[in-house]
Amino acid sequence: MICGFCKVDKPADEFGPRPNLNYAPGWWCKPCENNRASIRKHGMTNEQKAEIAERQGGCAICGHDVPGSKGWMVDHDHKCCDSEKSCPQCRRGVLCGWCNKVLAYAFDRPQILTSAVEYLKRHATGTCDWHMPVACAPRLCGKGESA
Repeated sequence: MICGFCKVDKPADEFGPRPNLNYAPGWWCKPCENNRASIRKHGMTNEQKAEIAERQGGCAICGHDVPGSKGWMVDHDHKCCDSEKSCPQCRRGVLCGWCNKVLAYAFDRPQILTSAVEYLKRHATGTCDWHMPVACAPRLCGKGESA
């Protein structure tokens, strides 16, 4: 099938589900559709988000240079724009999927995150024995990601 955007002939499994697999000029492959959604939601392409992440040194919170399975996430103030979209005034940075979820699960409330930090400090062992790439980055603990 040929993608209606990039015009590249790709296997059918690179396209989303549909009633039949005949060529239709409006069907976009998954990467192109993902990029279109990013432009619609945040006014920037996935490549632009990757450039921002590179300039910030990876995720703006943890420093990972790997964004996660859904790519880099645009962090924004939800009080400015609705929860799905952002504008230049409310964008704060680009995050990995894990840190973006942390903020979302904390409802973007610093009080919850401060309380979580205090909780972790009260129960800290003082070591980083559980050192995995998803859980740690050199910027956070000083160890390499392959410890």
